[in-house]
Formats: sequence, C-alpha cells, structure tokens
Amino acid sequence: MKSINVQCPSGKTTRYKLISNRFFWAMITVFLIVLLINYHSSSSSKSRRDWVAKFCLNESKQVEVCFIWDGSELEQAGIKIGDQVTSINDQMINYLTYAEFCELTASLKKLNKATFGFKNTKTEKFVELNKNN
Repeated sequence: MKSINVQCPSGKTTRYKLISNRFFWAMITVFLIVLLINYHSSSSSKSRRDWVAKFCLNESKQVEVCFIWDGSELEQAGIKIGDQVTSINDQMINYLTYAEFCELTASLKKLNKATFGFKNTKTEKFVELNKNN
C-alpha cells in the first residue's frame, strides 16, 4: 500500500496511507447501490402518494400544482402542472408564507377527502379528491 507524507505549516509531518484505485471505486459503487435502493424503497411508499398530486409554494407565494400522477383524477379533469390551488374545502387560499404552507400540507395529511379549487389562465375548476390509503 502506498503512502504519502504531508508536512503541515507547523512543521509536523503526517503519513497518510493511500487506498488502491480498485478499492476506492468498489466502495463508491456499493455506496451508490445502497443509495439507489433506499431511494427506490422510500419513493414507492404510500406516504409519498397520499394525494394524486404534489403541491408547492411558487415565487409569488401562491400554492400551485408541481406534480400530477399519471392517470389521476386531476389529469383527467385537465389540471396541469403550474395551475394555482385557489381553495381546499371552500377555504380560500391566497398568498401564503412558507410557515402557512407547511401548516396547510400538515393539515392535508389528516384529511381523507377534499375538494380542491384550481385556476389557470383560462378557467377555474373544482375537483373532489380522495386520499390514497
């Protein structure tokens, strides 16, 4: 095994052993495989698919659709990514702070069914959604 000597500004010399190239890449490969397995198992869990869409807070502090599952009720209703969420169960949603958005997403986890209002540049639609349990 190769080693190098490194001299610090204080004058102290430290010897470092170098790992082989083959060992280094083997460890990187194992790390990436474990990372991919963990990502795959967490992304397929039901908790990540509570609703048929994901909502985010845009730069204008409005809640909008940022992801829609293929074949969902929202996709069938013509809702698109970027459409604004205007209401949930007749409660109007306008400009939110990040803290208010976090409270909103936490309250959605407690619901099993909700009616969402969506608005794009042309129309406003209301869609009743059931939580995926």
